Amino acid sequence: MISIQEYLKKCKAFLREKKVDSPELSAELIFAHCLNFTRLDVLLSRKILTKNEVKNILRLIKRRGEGEPLAYILGKKEFYGRDFFVNPSVLIPRPCTETIIDLCKAFYSKKDKILFLDVGVGSGNLAITLVLEFENFQGIGLDLSVEALNIAKKNIEIYGVSNSLILVNSDLISSIKPNSVDLIVTNPPYLSPLMIEAADVEVKNYEPHLALFGGYNGLDVPKQIFIQAEDVLKHGGRILMELDSSQIKEMELFLKNRGSWKKVSSHEDLAGNLRIISAKLS
Repeated sequence: MISIQEYLKKCKAFLREKKVDSPELSAELIFAHCLNFTRLDVLLSRKILTKNEVKNILRLIKRRGEGEPLAYILGKKEFYGRDFFVNPSVLIPRPCTETIIDLCKAFYSKKDKILFLDVGVGSGNLAITLVLEFENFQGIGLDLSVEALNIAKKNIEIYGVSNSLILVNSDLISSIKPNSVDLIVTNPPYLSPLMIEAADVEVKNYEPHLALFGGYNGLDVPKQIFIQAEDVLKHGGRILMELDSSQIKEMELFLKNRGSWKKVSSHEDLAGNLRIISAKLS
């Protein structure tokens, strides 16, 4: 028999030894998940753990110690104040992508009627957040991965937004009619092989490479999206795309050289890194 506090201390030490990110937080959230506690409950409880509880906790702690992302272990990840179901079929939502929502709030009012595409919808976190934050937005979530679309469908059902958001199995924007969309948002595959190799274990060993690999220098897929967007967007339509900070300048030059885009701008995420590029179709 062991108390929750004794076992929590041991698990934190184990995760620190394994050098995972945020070992203390990881342990506390795994305990909370297994015991159906809040994190505060875990920190304050004097509970004596049962053998079955110890077994369940240890199984998840070991997975975390091997480098598996906490979001996949818990089956959820918070984005813009809401939890989204995730599994290894989809990228884990990240705070930098929330900047796209904030930019939409700067560009549009809640009264604007907008049809948007989310290219590479993944878990649906971005598209679902948009239709929840903007009552007059209608969206189409596109993804080449059927497995990812199944996760997005589950999240759509959880948030009850099936009347505002549909899903389409599509290779980028190839299935969308010309001159039909007001807005495109996307967190596309933008990592090069070298960038993937340099990424931490959680990314390169666990997250889906289909959603990560953007071509030789990472920009093949993002550039293709911009080229296809020139046909799909209405006149004056806008695109917002997440990229790595190191790619922003090259993409700005690419867009300016094409001559189809105006108001090409780059935007910082909350960490102060240039991560989002926006442009309007001329």
